Amino acid sequence: MSDKTLASLTAASPATGGLLYGTQGGADRKFTLSAAGAALIEATTPPGGIKALITSDYVILNPDQCRNGIIYAPANAGINLPAIEDGMSLTIIAVGAIYISLTPNGSDQILTDGVTAGTGGSITNNGLNGDKATLTYHSEGTWYASTNGWFPIV
Repeated sequence: MSDKTLASLTAASPATGGLLYGTQGGADRKFTLSAAGAALIEATTPPGGIKALITSDYVILNPDQCRNGIIYAPANAGINLPAIEDGMSLTIIAVGAIYISLTPNGSDQILTDGVTAGTGGSITNNGLNGDKATLTYHSEGTWYASTNGWFPIV
């Protein structure tokens, strides 16, 4: 089967970007675009959640990517999270000795291994291959990050 577009692009906004559904290599794919228009993530939807590969240094995740999502980052990246909703969870994994910063929606916060970065505050990893953060819904307005040593950016 040749590659083709299956559906149209959704309306893009700075908070959510847009989605494009298509076929690549015979498999259904979901592509995320930023409001700036650059393709950022190519994602497949396997049973149990979304797996995605970051292909840009700045990414805005959409809510679907934060429902049992697994995000692989092979290069330095800044990742913006959507507003936290009950049931959200995702894991970010560094593939290489790279730095990743995670920034919540402006009115949310990330509680990292018990330490808060404050409302809208970002967290980052240690720049090591395999650095991992698993984020889950903690309470309204709060992500909980269980990590291997990530910390708030001061």
